[in-house]
Amino acid sequence: MSLGIAIKGHNIVGNVRQTIAAVNFGTSYPTGGEPLSARNLALGVVDNLQVFPKNGYMFEYDYTNSKLKAYYPRAAITNTLAVSTPVLAHASGATAVTSSAATVPNHTAAACTITGVAGIAAGVGTEVPNTTDLSALTNVRIVAMGV
Repeated sequence: MSLGIAIKGHNIVGNVRQTIAAVNFGTSYPTGGEPLSARNLALGVVDNLQVFPKNGYMFEYDYTNSKLKAYYPRAAITNTLAVSTPVLAHASGATAVTSSAATVPNHTAAACTITGVAGIAAGVGTEVPNTTDLSALTNVRIVAMGV
């Protein structure tokens, strides 16, 4: 489904035209983005296009293919943790801690040890999958500049 586009206003900034618009996404996002041409924005050429984040989604304009892409943010794990499992004292020997070993009679409780450093950093956004329903994304603001 294509974007619903509502032009909210036009400005002249120096020798460049500026279009302010709001778009509504549809129920089936296509891989690679929704078509959004300069003509849709009452411009001859799009030189710069800014889309403001909405409902946690980020957007990017593909100038080569004249498409608006939707992304969701993603975190990247920068470190890992290690867990060491203790052994439990038992009259007949040592038993590794498992969910079933923890309930065996005559075992004493022991704690697992977690080592390492947990780290999460901003990751590169991931494009929304094909056919995703983005119809809740309405009135997404765009500022486009061109001639």
